[in-house]
Parts: sequence; C-alpha cells; structure tokens
Amino acid sequence: MAGIIEQDYIWLADKNFGLVIADGSSEFVNLKLPGPSSNEAANITSGSGKTIICGGGTDGLWNSLKRAFMVSVHENYQFTNIVSGTSRDAMRACVDPGNSSHFFVSSWGDGLFEYNDNILVRKFDAENSPLANGMVPGSGIKICGLAMDRSKNLWITQTDAPGSLKYLSLTGAGQSLL
Repeated sequence: MAGIIEQDYIWLADKNFGLVIADGSSEFVNLKLPGPSSNEAANITSGSGKTIICGGGTDGLWNSLKRAFMVSVHENYQFTNIVSGTSRDAMRACVDPGNSSHFFVSSWGDGLFEYNDNILVRKFDAENSPLANGMVPGSGIKICGLAMDRSKNLWITQTDAPGSLKYLSLTGAGQSLL
C-alpha cells in the first residue's frame, strides 16, 4: 500500500501483513501492533472497563458472511484477540455486569460462547441448551442479540428456529419463551 526508505531500512504498509520492516537484505519482519484482530466489526460492546469488538456479520438479507470467528477484547490499555478457525461470524458480546472477566459472544451459525478471563469455558448449542438448529438443514444456530438481567439470566434472540427468545441461567439451564 505504501513504503518509505530511511537510512538502511525499508518500511512497508501492507494490506495483508500490516507493518513490515526490512534491513536492506532479503529478510522482512512483520511487526505486530496492538489492536483488534480485524478492521471488520459487526458490533462493539463496552461495560465494566472492557470493550469487546465482534468481527462477524451478515449481508443485507441476513446471510452469513462466513468470516472467521474474531473477538477483540480491550482492557487495561491492551488488546487480547480471540480467533477461531472452526467457528464463524461473532455477532454480539454481553459482559457480566458483576464480573467483567465473564462474558458471552453470539455467533451467526455456531451457537453461543462463554468466556472467563478471555478463555473459552463453554460453548452452547442444541445439545446442551435451549438453542435449536435452524429450520433449514445446515444453517446452524443463528444468534444475534444478548442481554443479561439483574438475576444474571442471559437473554438470547435466535432466528430461523423454534422459539426466537430464550434465556440461560448462570447454571446453564434455560428455556425457550416464544
């Protein structure tokens, strides 16, 4: 995209590799700068001193963009990037108001993810929660909206499945309401 030469160094701004430096030889070094894992964002959530950027998305017809599952967590002036090669389209995050280390991330097709200290502790799907597979075979579990009430129940909106409003308690038990 751009480059400059300064004394014996070549600095390059590359669309795929970010900031790259070369010392005049054939060795190039990719410099990792602090920041989110992607410039694509479906949603930004802030709460309890933490900001979470979800890098998934849908098109205008609510079809999956099939982006790699990317979640960037910013707290204490640094980023932690959570990337999964097997899941897709992180949509929304919800931070536990009583415990900022605890949060949930919805996905458009791969269910619900629970994190503690930025480490995945549980994935919710049709086998272990009220979440249901979509009515169209292969469409997965499409979740967008998340909110936590005062009793620490996590409210979930799920599309393309029976019961579009669901909740999970802290124990993981839950039910479909609509």
